Amino acid sequence: MAGTLLAIALAALTAFALAEVLVRVLGLAGYPLFVRSEAIGYHFRPNWRANVRGRSWRTNAIGLRLDHDRPPSADSIVIVGDSTVEDGVGAGQDQTIAARLAKETGRDVYPVACPAWSLENQLAFLRAHPELYDAGTIVFVSNSWDLASANRWIAESVLPTRPPHSHAWFLLMRATYQWRRKLFPRSFPPWPDEADQAWKHSVGDLLERCRGRIVWLFYPLREELVENRLPCPALRALVQDRAETRDLGETPGWSLDCYRDAVHPTARGRELLRRALLEVLGFRQDAAAAKR
Repeated sequence: MAGTLLAIALAALTAFALAEVLVRVLGLAGYPLFVRSEAIGYHFRPNWRANVRGRSWRTNAIGLRLDHDRPPSADSIVIVGDSTVEDGVGAGQDQTIAARLAKETGRDVYPVACPAWSLENQLAFLRAHPELYDAGTIVFVSNSWDLASANRWIAESVLPTRPPHSHAWFLLMRATYQWRRKLFPRSFPPWPDEADQAWKHSVGDLLERCRGRIVWLFYPLREELVENRLPCPALRALVQDRAETRDLGETPGWSLDCYRDAVHPTARGRELLRRALLEVLGFRQDAAAAKR
């Protein structure tokens, strides 16, 4: 019996070691790192650089995916959003939406975006870094799911704050996160509360404090596009006549093919989002191409 248990243990350790080697060989052992924050919830780790899945990652002193710490000027642009704006591990430092917009417009573009951020997280980050209000233009990309309470740091397997000791174990924990959350809900923070209306006060504060141009680009959920419903009706009513508004769903070519799930864009969707942002910023596609 003891010999059988020992053989099983050795086989398990061997399999785990092989999995660890395989993860590293395949280049899957890289992840963006985060910082837990009482005021904001979480954000990217500041002054961090690494190679993530074969792509370069760098953040500046306040945790934005930028190569510089220049404060915004009247010519600068701030793009605010969640994972639909933040390109994640799929894009290198020079291929993010913000980096491409900076190249095409010739202006500094500051990406204030993080995975799973609600509008309340986004506005909390701006409050924590009021120098961002000095930008001449602030563009919000918001969907209906953003209108909820601030999302909090959840777990190392979702928002790692340090490199894991075992990448194979980390990926296993990430793959089983939803199952574990359903089985042990009390071990995790609650989901953002969609009934929480604190974001309305935060939007009002933004409109009072910011003296530059504010634009809201409303991003439809897949089901909203199917049902021909406008996203974010409560937010629309709040910012009406106080900020410019646009609808991504009206962008030529925007369709169900632009979604890889209920909300996140495919490569085609990201390209159309970039084009829509260029239009919002007053740059035609052909003029932007000439700048390149």
